[in-house]
Amino acid sequence: VEALNGSSIALGSKDKTVSIAATSQSDKAAGVLADESTVTINGTSTITATSNGNASAYGVRANSGSEVTLGNANVTATSKEGNGFGFILKDKAKTENGKEYHNGASINVTGATTINVTGGNDSQGVYGEYSQVTFGDNVTINATGAKDYAYAVRMLGDRNTDTKIFDENNLSRDLFVDLGTGKGDFITQLAEKFPEINFLGLEMEREVILKAARKIQEKNLKSLHYKI
Repeated sequence: VEALNGSSIALGSKDKTVSIAATSQSDKAAGVLADESTVTINGTSTITATSNGNASAYGVRANSGSEVTLGNANVTATSKEGNGFGFILKDKAKTENGKEYHNGASINVTGATTINVTGGNDSQGVYGEYSQVTFGDNVTINATGAKDYAYAVRMLGDRNTDTKIFDENNLSRDLFVDLGTGKGDFITQLAEKFPEINFLGLEMEREVILKAARKIQEKNLKSLHYKI
């Protein structure tokens, strides 16, 4: 499964199982790859990525600006001679006016999670850069077989560090903040009606705010953002 350039993919349903398998004899293998996009897999997902060469295997790879949501997740990543990753979340930093800004990714698992990773070199169950991973109950992560090092979970950087929310050209605008924004229905209507104002929705429930964030892409609202 590959989602690129702001696309959105939704698979499965609550009571169904989605099986995804990717195998490469010499190059990289990824079960799910999201790049500045949104991927949602409902129900139970079985994701397998296998690289039989010296390249990396990724169960789920979420690049900068991506959001991946899973129900119950069973993830296996195996690289014969390379690196194995169950979940990998990559940041893409940029520098403006001498200051560095980060824009990582997010993976949210609402149900049970099992991650098994075997790498010929490194093994990492979860690896993230300026990103966020949220698990439900019953989490099992195994990272084994590495020649170099193995991590069950390895997260680098604070996702909220030096993160610019609004565009530099729009910082002088009035700002409307909605506390407990929920699914974002109210603030979305306001953002559509008053495009000259910046809107920020704050919500504690991650699953809820992910639904709200999809409306930004659907309606192409540049002045609306959400934070947890």
